[in-house]
Amino acid sequence: MKKAIFIFCMFILTIQCTIYSENTESPLIIESAYLKKVASADPGTVKLFLTNTSKKKARIRRLFLNDTLLDNFPDSRIYWFKISSNPVLPSQTIEILIKLKNAPQRPLKVSIEDARGNVISRVVYFKNYPHQITCIAYNKNLTKTYLYIQNTDNETLNIGNVFINNRNVNKLIDIPIECIKPGQKKCLIINHKKPLKWGKHNFYKIENKRKEPIAGALARVYHYFPLQAWDYDNNPEMNFDKYYPFLPYPDNKIEINKYKKAKSLMAYQIIEDPACTDRDDNNGSLGSCAKEIIERETELLKNDDIHPTFLFLCQYKKPLNYYVYGELADITGLATYEVSKYNKTPFDDIENVKKAVASASPRPLIVILGAYKEGENDSRYPTPEELEISVWGAIANGAKGIMYFEKEFKTGGYNENPLLKRKISEINTQLLKIKELITISDVVELVKTDNKKIKVYSLLVAKKGIMVFVIKKDYNKSQLGELNTRQDEKINISVTIPEGMKIKAVKSIAGKPLRFTTNENSLLFEGEFKNNVHVYYLEAT
Repeated sequence: MKKAIFIFCMFILTIQCTIYSENTESPLIIESAYLKKVASADPGTVKLFLTNTSKKKARIRRLFLNDTLLDNFPDSRIYWFKISSNPVLPSQTIEILIKLKNAPQRPLKVSIEDARGNVISRVVYFKNYPHQITCIAYNKNLTKTYLYIQNTDNETLNIGNVFINNRNVNKLIDIPIECIKPGQKKCLIINHKKPLKWGKHNFYKIENKRKEPIAGALARVYHYFPLQAWDYDNNPEMNFDKYYPFLPYPDNKIEINKYKKAKSLMAYQIIEDPACTDRDDNNGSLGSCAKEIIERETELLKNDDIHPTFLFLCQYKKPLNYYVYGELADITGLATYEVSKYNKTPFDDIENVKKAVASASPRPLIVILGAYKEGENDSRYPTPEELEISVWGAIANGAKGIMYFEKEFKTGGYNENPLLKRKISEINTQLLKIKELITISDVVELVKTDNKKIKVYSLLVAKKGIMVFVIKKDYNKSQLGELNTRQDEKINISVTIPEGMKIKAVKSIAGKPLRFTTNENSLLFEGEFKNNVHVYYLEAT
């Protein structure tokens, strides 16, 4: 009898130990972790993708960096950290971002403690990850997702599986891509059986043939290309959108309930220019607004799951402020006034756009360009030619919306400058024809020229075609600082046609059309460059 009781007790103890052991194993697993660093001035962002493998919610209690608790921020190590969703729902994958203050000199250990005290860790190396999802876009009725994947490795990337919210979508892919060669970028098109929900967060994961995660991104479903003045212009002659794209941050739930009924294309502006708020309210300590931004965004998502969030970045401590704040909202805005405020060239605006697009990627970036004169002596209007270059240069480098800033200053803006006003109307007319195509495009290097007096750029528009941008950059400065771009140039430009794409038409969007010839794999433009900007759409079959 004693022996039987002993065996029974040992059996119960074994069961209890087994249950205890299972309970102490965290249901959270780290799918992948890497360092995103887009420029030498960018200290880097640690990105982790965390999946809940259980059938119950799992809560993250604490986060550690090199075994030291991440608590209040900014501190000496980080500007901020952000957990996209806590608790983590069953089978859900979330994103954890840690914005570093200094570029790491050695591998980083990131540890996550769940509500039961279980800890999982991952070592993140400071080498930038070679495979990136650079752009996530959607068509107008939200039945297609466009994933642009870049391979910066020196080896061919062989794609195995593609997942959305941990569901394999290989069967939904239009023309599956098996490999991406070194230096290439390609677009995966996913056809959905029914429209996606506007404002929903989706997690995208790509595996190689060995079923190893090689790229991941979290993005909110959104499709809109804003074309407006920053303070709204309803003049029909200007060819602006009829709608203003932003909602103010609501002060209470009554206002949230009111804004929930607004058009879904509108986004909440979480805070007024965070970097300049840091300068004015926080003794210039960059990153001080991050905590409030994250708290506001979390509160908005709880009460309104339709409208995305928006932050615009301005002048203070640029471009570092792009890297600090560029990934915090669903949509990023860049206010760049290099010509009108600093008497520089449009290419200085374009350089700002390139840096901000890289920082925000794969989030969309909206560009706000100066179309004003700040004072009688300390600034000037951009010339129509300069503004045209700034706009098309921004589009060519990945901008997903254009706005014009003008009304804050007593001297006014483009409304007091007839030539500038006419040029904005002309540009808007051209953009209206192609903005739906721009929305689903991404920057891909497909165009070359041997003429050093012009810049050439290209956008891949999924499988629909290619946009080519030719911009004159040979300037002679006048005494007033305005830029003369009138000199004609003889040019030749070659465009490489991606494998599997055939061009059926070449459409001129801006500038006097140039002659062109085509063959199976390339297209050649030739002629005299009489305008400051030429834009073409190479439409595929």
